[in-house]
Order: sequence, then C-alpha cells, then structure tokens
Amino acid sequence: MFNDAYCRDISIKIRSQLEIKRKKGDFIGSFAIYGYQRDPDDRHHLVVDEYAAAVVREIFKWKLEGASQQRIADRLNQRGELSPMEYKRFCGLRYQSGFQLYTKTKWTAVTVGRMLQNEYYIGTLVQGKCTTPNHKVKKIVQRPSKEWVRVENSHEPVVDREIFYAVKNLLLQDMRVAPKEKVVYPLSGLLFCADCHSNMVRSSVCRNGKTYTYYMCGNNRANKICSSHRVQSAMLEKVVWLVVREQTGSLDMEQISWEMEEFSSRQRERRRVEAQRERKQKEIERYDRLRQSLYKSMLDGLLEREEYMELKAGYEKRIQEIQAREEKDKEGVEGLLKYDSDKKRRAKEILWQNLLEINRYIAILLIERIEVYEKNRIALSFRYSDRIGDKYGAN
Repeated sequence: MFNDAYCRDISIKIRSQLEIKRKKGDFIGSFAIYGYQRDPDDRHHLVVDEYAAAVVREIFKWKLEGASQQRIADRLNQRGELSPMEYKRFCGLRYQSGFQLYTKTKWTAVTVGRMLQNEYYIGTLVQGKCTTPNHKVKKIVQRPSKEWVRVENSHEPVVDREIFYAVKNLLLQDMRVAPKEKVVYPLSGLLFCADCHSNMVRSSVCRNGKTYTYYMCGNNRANKICSSHRVQSAMLEKVVWLVVREQTGSLDMEQISWEMEEFSSRQRERRRVEAQRERKQKEIERYDRLRQSLYKSMLDGLLEREEYMELKAGYEKRIQEIQAREEKDKEGVEGLLKYDSDKKRRAKEILWQNLLEINRYIAILLIERIEVYEKNRIALSFRYSDRIGDKYGAN
C-alpha cells in the first residue's frame, strides 16, 4: 500500500512538472520535429535545421502551386530526399517507429499531409496531445485539441503564418487533381456560385472535334436547384488575369517581397543544395569506411569471400549513385551563384512574369474568393483588400 502511494505521488509530481514546462514553452519531446533540432545550449529549445527547413519550405511551395500530397511525396522520393525517419537516423538519433513497413522508409502522402498541418512550422509549440490515464495504465489516449498546450513564438518559424494558413485552407477545400494532370487547375477551390454559394465545377464537352471547357454551379449539375451560371474557363481565366494585373499596380511591392522571396529565393535554394552536397559527402565517407571494414571482416573469418564480394559491390554501387547525384548538385550550385539577391527588384520581376497568365501560385497568393453570377459576371475578393479594395466586379 505504501509502495503504491509512493508511486502515485511521484507520478502526480512528474506530470505536474511536465505540464509546467509545456506552459512555459519548453520542448520536452524525445526528438525534434523534421525541420528543427535541439539547441546545443538548451535542450528544451528548438533551432532551425537549415537543410530540412528548406525541404519543408519546398513542400509548402509545391502545395500552393497545386500539387497533391502524393505528388509531393513522389517528387521527394525521386529526388532522393531522406524521409523524416531516415533523416533522424542519419543525424545519429536512435529513432524507432512501430509504423515502419520497409527497411528504408520513404516519403508518403500521410507524412506530407501531417507536415502541412503542423503548427510547429509557424513557431507555435504544441504539446500534450496524448497521455496515459495514470501510472498503472500504460495505454496511450488522445486528448481533445482544446486541452493541448499551445505556446506561440516559442521558436523561429520555418514558414510564414499567412502561407501556413493559406495551405491549411486549401486542405479544407474539396478539390482534386484531374486525370493526366500533375497539379490542380489555377482557379480550383476559389470559384463559387454567387447565388447558392456552392463550388463551381469544371466540365468539358467535345463538339466538331474541338473540346470546350467551362465552369458551372455544382448544385445545378447535381440536382438542378440552382441555375447553371455557366462560364467558359478560358474566358474566365483571361478576365481574372486582366483584373489581377490591373489591380496589382496599386499593390505595395515592398509588402509582398518577402512572400516572393520565400518561394523564389535562389539563395535559400543554394544553401539547401550545398547542405545536401555536404550530407551526400558524409554518406560517401560512411559507405567507404564500411567497404574498407569488409576486408578485415573476411580476414577474421566473419565473412565468406562470396559475401565479401557481394557486399563490396553493393557499397561501390551506392557510392557511384551518390556521386552522380552530387555532380548534378554541383552544377546546380554553379547556376544559382549567378543569382542577383535584390529582393525588391526580384519580387517585381517574378510578379509580372507570372502575370503573363494566371497561374496557381498567383491565384492563391492574391485572390481570396471569386463569385460567378449569371450572364458572365464575376466578383473578385482580394487578400490584400486594405490596399487594393475589398471586391472588384467584372463583366
């Protein structure tokens, strides 16, 4: 009885102390989330891991450009990026997971989706998501979100808040990538019927060998409870492009330069590539040491000659693959070194270059909502309503 009371008392004290640390903004997790690492001077504080943070920024960038979570995961796997689990192990951390299915884990759509919704990347520390009932019951239970401990500005953000919440809104919208397409259409998720406020859906019809694409009210297509509000997609995108191009003349370029820099700064890309080259060089050295140790293992009788030759060939093949990718990275760095880092001028160039036609990035960056009326009338709501007006109508 005394032993049980002692254990219960210690458990209560430890839980109370951990709760105090959470509310103070101290990180008490076992491993830092991908994109961060523990501060060498304070183990309860997170600092940005530049290499992983660059990958996180690219993930948010690709999502805003219209890529699905699965497309982003495939792109990262094709590029040879280590998954969060493999990256932790590469950094020397003894990380284990019960969800691992393969010897070497890869990026998945689930992993990307969790990262896109993780508030850690905007500097908010979220802890206390799960707990155990008491010191006797070890079953882990999930806490409701209102009981989570959130501490804002506890560490340096990797992604800006506006970018994060823009992506979060995209994840809540009902849209998909069309067959044979790699990204969603430029205005997907932004078009709404002005009368019933349902989403506009994209349809195509083939006449006389030509394909005509248009948008129509989702309710009209499903159950005819609203008029069609039909408008040709090419005409709609052209009108939106003209309106945006006209209105951005009043937009303060200094105010949005940080957003353009966030997604297009080749200086950050250069740092990411250089960090990747350094990682690959360390990986080559590690495989080379393993290859050299094989011969000693064979002499000691730990390996047969056939096993030695097979393992040696595998390590050499792996080294050649890494060296080939490293050469490509070297060429990329040489091209990036020519970049002019003038943020304001670069922001203007990118903005007007993108406005040669409306695309996904510009649409999400500038447009909040597009309402479609009958007789080809539309109303645009801009994100920068305080500088370019709340709404703009066009016929």
